[in-house]
Amino acid sequence: MEDDNRLIILKVVSGPDTGRTIRVDDESISVGRSERCGIALPDPTVSRHHFSLVRTLSGWTLVEAGSGNGTFLNGNQVATSAGPVTLGDGDRISVGRTVIVVGFDDGGADFAGDADGAGGSDGGGGNGDGNGGGNGDDCGDDLRPDLSIRLGAPVSLRPEKPTRRVQFIEALPFILIGLLCLFIVAFFAGTC
Repeated sequence: MEDDNRLIILKVVSGPDTGRTIRVDDESISVGRSERCGIALPDPTVSRHHFSLVRTLSGWTLVEAGSGNGTFLNGNQVATSAGPVTLGDGDRISVGRTVIVVGFDDGGADFAGDADGAGGSDGGGGNGDGNGGGNGDDCGDDLRPDLSIRLGAPVSLRPEKPTRRVQFIEALPFILIGLLCLFIVAFFAGTC
């Protein structure tokens, strides 16, 4: 199958990110509401980690991550137990209020009529509803990539920012040693 060497192009056609076009350069990427996902969707009805996209020898697949509201492919719910589901050109992924159309880039110089491959640079409203849409374009269903949204390393390689609770727990031994020293000094100062 020819899909194995193509990049996947995702175009958000409905939801808070309408008009956003994403070209995935990685072998796999997670999609969800969390900023730690490779593709973060600002849709409150999307789970923190909703699904993943994985490139296999036979093409790109979608793997449901056990999300709360489910993932739908062309109107059919994808079961977590189903394992990877192969994606095709024009497939529609629905998560929460967000709908994403799948397209592929085989590396040709002229992708969807855009000679320089930049696409999506006019800042238009995506679907023409006047609500904006970020880095979208007014070209309807064409899937021109927005190269300003190049994705970096896989999510699992990003360092996690420690929370205040973690910082406190890491400092706790030093706090206890300091209190013990104060107690010892106070004890011996009172007996001399």
